[in-house]
Amino acid sequence: MFRLLRRRDFALLVGGQAVSELGDGIFFVALAWRVYQSYSNPAALSVVGIAFFVPRLLVTIAGGVVSDRFERRWTMVAADCVRAVAVALLAAIELGSGQELPLIVAIVAVQGVGGSLFGPSESALLPQLVSADELGQANSLRTVVSPIAYGIAGPALGGLITAASGPQAAFWIDAGTYLVSVVTLVLMRPYPVTAAGERRSILADAREGFAYVAGRPWLWGPILTASVAQFLYAGPNQSLVPYLVKFELHASAGALGIVLACGGLGTVAAGLLIGRLPRPRALVTFMLLGWAIGIGSIAVVGLAQSVWQAAAGVFVWNLFLWSGEILWLTLLGLAVPNTIRGRVSSIDFLGSFCLIPLSMALTGPLAVLVGPRTLLIAAGIGGGLAILTAFLVPNIRRPQYLEGRVGG
Repeated sequence: MFRLLRRRDFALLVGGQAVSELGDGIFFVALAWRVYQSYSNPAALSVVGIAFFVPRLLVTIAGGVVSDRFERRWTMVAADCVRAVAVALLAAIELGSGQELPLIVAIVAVQGVGGSLFGPSESALLPQLVSADELGQANSLRTVVSPIAYGIAGPALGGLITAASGPQAAFWIDAGTYLVSVVTLVLMRPYPVTAAGERRSILADAREGFAYVAGRPWLWGPILTASVAQFLYAGPNQSLVPYLVKFELHASAGALGIVLACGGLGTVAAGLLIGRLPRPRALVTFMLLGWAIGIGSIAVVGLAQSVWQAAAGVFVWNLFLWSGEILWLTLLGLAVPNTIRGRVSSIDFLGSFCLIPLSMALTGPLAVLVGPRTLLIAAGIGGGLAILTAFLVPNIRRPQYLEGRVGG
């Protein structure tokens, strides 16, 4: 797996994104601290989170269209430049009288838009950097690097930097990491999407992407069931795992850190495991089972009577969920033509995550009604079963790449 780093452009992409994701981990710790410096109401951070997430959903289809029209490196460069400026502006804002939330929300929304441009282009570019036989290992390596940078090292550095120098210093560092990513992207050689041809409207290109997904059960089936599963489990997972550790297990913030760190370790383990195993021929079957078992493990967290039981549940959840995710990314890279891959990636993001804001909004009232443990158990079981319903979709286990070579 690590031998792929001998490929210059792949190494540049992975290295640049490792630095950028390290900055993202620093950023989100500093952002939470910055918001609470000005606002003592927990709802303030929720508003900021929604401001970051919703624009990504709204703009992601346009981001997919752009990634299939222009050379993806330059779309990613533009997105990183926008995000660097946004974070630098946030660093330059002086703490005031508690009236800066609208400006923070606006800047974070711009950062979310940048992410919606960057994400589809990166997903579509990576399969161009390696051979088809190496794609699974390439996705595994990205999955190993990302949680270490974003989920472990970044937050740890973010806490140290914010404590020592304040959130502004952390924001400046994050802005700098985006510029490192820009440099690595510029150093890569060009990877054209397709030969120049007749330009159509963005709407026409978007319709083509939706039509492509709608005509392939092995695409729309997993996306649809993932959307339902995310609705059932994403809100409880994000909100109630910290609540359970603090109020049900009566543990410390350090214990919560252990639980969350075990999630990062599970993701790393998934990348190492899938990277070393041969790609399964029944790829869709293994992918769906990985998702189902991973999401179902949330129920184990709801049943936990100790911190270590909760940590084990979170580890298993990330291990199986990300094993399935690596297989999914490999499937997209193998079976979706290069000329439409960005749009399919953006449709995947929109379809899979569109119900998460609603899930988060309903989690609080439902937890009060039935209890946090019951809701976590129901979320895990319900989300896992939702994924398994994908097996009812006709021909879902017959992706095109098994039937013949796909162009792109």
